[in-house]
Amino acid sequence: MADVKRKYNVETTLTAQKVCQLIDDGKINDLPIINAHDTILAGGDISLGTFINGPNGYVSRSTSIALDESRVFLHYIDATTPYYNYAVILNISGETITMGTPVLLFSETSVMATAVPASLILVESDKVLLVYANNSSDELARIIDTHNSVITVGSSTTISTGSSSGFFNSCSLVVLDTSRVLCSYSYSAYRSYSIVLSISGMSVIKNTNATEIFSNTAVGNMAGVKVDDNKVLLAFTWGSNATYALVATISGTTITIGSASSIESGASGGVSGIGMVALSSTSVIVFYAPSSSSSFLCYKILTINGTAITQSAKVVVNSVVSNRIRSTGTNTLGIIIVSYLSSANLPYALSISVVGSTVTVYNTVQVSGVTASVNSVNYIGDNHTFIGYDDSTNSILRGVIISSTIGVPAELRQGKVIGVSLDTVGNVQLKGKCKALTGLTPGSKYYFDANGVISTTATGTFLGVALSATELSIPDYLIS
Repeated sequence: MADVKRKYNVETTLTAQKVCQLIDDGKINDLPIINAHDTILAGGDISLGTFINGPNGYVSRSTSIALDESRVFLHYIDATTPYYNYAVILNISGETITMGTPVLLFSETSVMATAVPASLILVESDKVLLVYANNSSDELARIIDTHNSVITVGSSTTISTGSSSGFFNSCSLVVLDTSRVLCSYSYSAYRSYSIVLSISGMSVIKNTNATEIFSNTAVGNMAGVKVDDNKVLLAFTWGSNATYALVATISGTTITIGSASSIESGASGGVSGIGMVALSSTSVIVFYAPSSSSSFLCYKILTINGTAITQSAKVVVNSVVSNRIRSTGTNTLGIIIVSYLSSANLPYALSISVVGSTVTVYNTVQVSGVTASVNSVNYIGDNHTFIGYDDSTNSILRGVIISSTIGVPAELRQGKVIGVSLDTVGNVQLKGKCKALTGLTPGSKYYFDANGVISTTATGTFLGVALSATELSIPDYLIS
């Protein structure tokens, strides 16, 4: 311990930033998290970096995917005839974005009437799957290779044709492994399907056993998230704009659709959007904006048992009317970023964390004062997230990096923790006399469980002995 103290110049507390450094240097034992103030993270607020304007000219229907910690692949449609597909690689350094040279992907006219952007997913390093609709509402797929930031386009594979199904409405892509992607999609003529696409080199192979999700029922705003090796949770608006979820089980290229579970009846459909993040193999948080809550941004936590879905009570996050909802996975600080547009189509973002049943909402920022038509959000790496959107006011693409403040990293949330949180700004007690607690019984031994709850129940991990009602003696949990 003496060596650690000399190296980091600490006494009995550390800021969360230095805790991160200790973990990186292997100085922290594996211990469950302790939290005296019911907040897992020491900080989760987000701030805006430098904006970048996209390619010149009237461009629209943008979407993006992070390639790695320093690059984002941005796809868009030239919103002038003949509506061709373009892409550009954005280079990220801290909060600074540098735009590469836009590339014409292929000379194929894309659909514009439905205002549905293409769908992107990173299949493996440098390899992106692009699913889009042409002006006949046929749904097509291509592999885009970005090795060394050189964009190479594979040939197209037709997934479905829109002649008898109406216009292409919504699509969700979920990577099952490096050679399989679950593609779930819907058309305006009340038809929706899931199909496993096989990836081989630069080719996309359509398997013949597409599975219908629903017939004769309108399905839109589809979102999907992988919960384990053979299960995907799908959420969508259904029928008269209700929001539902179901579990799709995949074996090879065969898909079995579970029973739909109502998240909320009468939820706002159309442009509301759905964001989902897998918290574990049995738990998913879903973000949506139901009309029953004035179309304010809300969330529920869904628990999966086999194909059965149970859900928590709905929680209203804030009082901003929301649509085009998107969300990232958790970053290294345990933060989820949710991106959405207000009723005035102004882009917003907020930060949130989930540990066990504890959900903490941090700050909300207005990303820009200009109206937007679509938006996308991608976790880049470290504590940085990219948000891209179409600037409807000036008819250009815009992008910005948002940063989360330093918080306790993911390792701590996963059962590796070191002391008691003294406050909500990053001070953590590692050993010695802790005075952050109240209501202790002098002389009693105190323990903590996997959720950080401190009590005299001996089934948890030993924490220390109470010296007084407000003072606890914590053993030395650091190793030199």
